[in-house]
Amino acid sequence: MNEYYFSDRENGSLPRQNEEITEQVWFGILALVNSRIDDGSFGNVYPERCDDGGGIFGTNCNLFKAALNADIPSLGKIRLLENEIQPDTLSILDLIEFCYRCVAKPIEKAYHWFFKHPHFEFNKEEGQRLFREDINRIFSRNGLVYELGIDGQIKRLVPQVFQKPIESRYFQTGDRDLDNLLNMVVQNS
Repeated sequence: MNEYYFSDRENGSLPRQNEEITEQVWFGILALVNSRIDDGSFGNVYPERCDDGGGIFGTNCNLFKAALNADIPSLGKIRLLENEIQPDTLSILDLIEFCYRCVAKPIEKAYHWFFKHPHFEFNKEEGQRLFREDINRIFSRNGLVYELGIDGQIKRLVPQVFQKPIESRYFQTGDRDLDNLLNMVVQNS
């Protein structure tokens, strides 16, 4: 159980039973993605390069959005910095996986005084970890049945009511092959 805020510690987390992403959640995810665009976190894959030497100083929004719209056409030419129309849940989940694949933590390695911007190098593992934590907090706090894994894939969680019985179950149906298959699934989940 993740306890992100005081209310979680007092009342427990919301049950993870919602499958549809609400407008409130969409705008939270959109804000998170936009903040990563603004801080240059996608610059490792979609770099905005300095005119004076080619150092990376941010995310090239045009490249990022073109690639995003090509990979996820169902987003309908999303305008990330100003989008007010909520895509369907599957498109939003695809957006999260796309962003996870591209995100990296920007680390200032130099400052370009003439153009007044930093030049970055990137830590992909740290950027992905931070992005994953933020997304999973949003999912948890809104009772969504999804979890972004370390592999960058969103998984649907098993309903809590089934977790304990399945985790502790050893199957004995009388059919040895079926028992082996069911027990193997439980062990690997």
